[in-house]
This record gives sequence, C-alpha cells and structure tokens, in this order.
Amino acid sequence: MAKEIITLQYILTVEDQLTYHKYLMSKDEVIAKTVKKNRMIFTIICIVFAVVGTYWEAKSVEFTPMIIAIIVGAILGYAVSSLLKSIIEKSYMKLVRKKIDESRGNRDIALEITPLKKGLQVVSPDKPLLVSWESIVDVVETPAQILLFFGPVNAFIIPKKGLDIKGLSDFKVEVEKQCEKFKNRKNLNK
Repeated sequence: MAKEIITLQYILTVEDQLTYHKYLMSKDEVIAKTVKKNRMIFTIICIVFAVVGTYWEAKSVEFTPMIIAIIVGAILGYAVSSLLKSIIEKSYMKLVRKKIDESRGNRDIALEITPLKKGLQVVSPDKPLLVSWESIVDVVETPAQILLFFGPVNAFIIPKKGLDIKGLSDFKVEVEKQCEKFKNRKNLNK
C-alpha cells in the first residue's frame, strides 16, 4: 500500500509571525541575561535610595525602618525593571510589525508544505522551494505553532490554529522521522 502524502495548507498571518518573534525573544540568552542584570541593578539602586532616604529622614540607623526601606526598595526595583522589560518588548514588537508590514504589505500569505523524500516542498505565492532534510536543524513545538528551523533564527512557521489535529500530528511525525536520519539536530522534541 502506497504511503499517503501529507500536505499542510494554511494561511500565515502577521499575528503568527509576531507570535514567532515573541518565542525567539523568550529564548534569547542575551536578552535573558540583560533583563536579569537590569533587574538586579534597578533593585540595588532602589534599595540604596530607600535606605539613604530613610537615614536622611530619621538621622539615625534604626533596624525596623531600614528593613522596611530595604523591602520597599526591593519591590520598587523589581517593579521598575519589570516595567522597563515590558516597554522594551513592546517597542521591539512594534519594530518587528513595521518590518513585516514593509516586507509584505500587512497581508497574509497562503502556504503549502509537503514532506517529500528529498526534503520539504514549500509552495508560496512568491515561488516554490525545496528545503533538504539536512537543512532543518531543529523542530520546536510551542502551544501555538510548530517551528521548523533551518538556521539560528530562520524557521518555517506552522500555526496550529485552523489545522486538522490528526493531519498536523502526522506531518510532525513524518518531519521528525526524516530529520532523525541526520545527526546535526539540536532538538526534535522541544
């Protein structure tokens, strides 16, 4: 019996691309280290200001007011750094949306992806493309998407919404089976 060819047909929306970029941001080690460092710096600064302000006001070092100042400073520092992180994420996503709009005119793209013996056949309005199995370096499943990475940040985005669950599952199994044949995989089951 001949094996049935699995083809996924879907629309890639601007929101799908934004979701992908949020995922990349959440996994970026440089961003994580920067956020952690900034959170620590803001917390220390706020603690110092709270302690100095308490001392300045009381003109003495009393245990209870200093502990309260340290706690308030820590909470304030954490809140300020969280707000800063949120502002940076929003401005980054605004920049990403602008780049997407410039590159594709804020329009959705119809895609068709088929796993073949030699690789993935991807058909888009621009041109058909055959991506060899050797080129796929990672397969990641998130709650909203399946991402087929063919570089550190380049991936085919397959949104789960609106797709047949059985067909999507069969597709993923086939892709993972083909990818397992090559040893340069980072992770096939994230």
